[in-house]
Amino acid sequence: MSMLYITFMGGPRFLLDGADVSDQISSKAAAIIALVLMKETRQMRRSDIISYLWSESSDDAAKYNLRFNLWQIKKALVQADGESLLLVSKDDIKVNPNFSFLCDISEIEQAALEDINSIAELKHLLSLFRGDFLKTAACTIARTFWSILSSAGTIWKTESWWSITA
Repeated sequence: MSMLYITFMGGPRFLLDGADVSDQISSKAAAIIALVLMKETRQMRRSDIISYLWSESSDDAAKYNLRFNLWQIKKALVQADGESLLLVSKDDIKVNPNFSFLCDISEIEQAALEDINSIAELKHLLSLFRGDFLKTAACTIARTFWSILSSAGTIWKTESWWSITA
């Protein structure tokens, strides 16, 4: 069975069945994946993604850019059985429940510090903090996208997290 490992802390990285396919995913495509994964429902409206990532573009240009980046994701992040990470409809984009993946952000969000029972578990959780969230993303992402991340209730700056836990 195929497996995708997604890392956003310290910069986006995508390992599909052990092969690094990160160079096939643009910064905006990585941002789309991050947005969808960070939603509790793991689903977003296309119009919301457009407003977060292409708010200053014309409607036609924004729709084209979204289609292009979704095509890029579909082409790069596909399992051996043909399943793609994201399911795309006319209005919505959601995570495919049949796609096998692990993501550092999801693991961090699901961790409950009171449920950690060993030093090994704590070390593993700390190892997920490899740097700032999407640190090496080369694109200028709309301010609204960053406000969504900062209001998500999780601190995505490594330095802040370390100072809280120290």
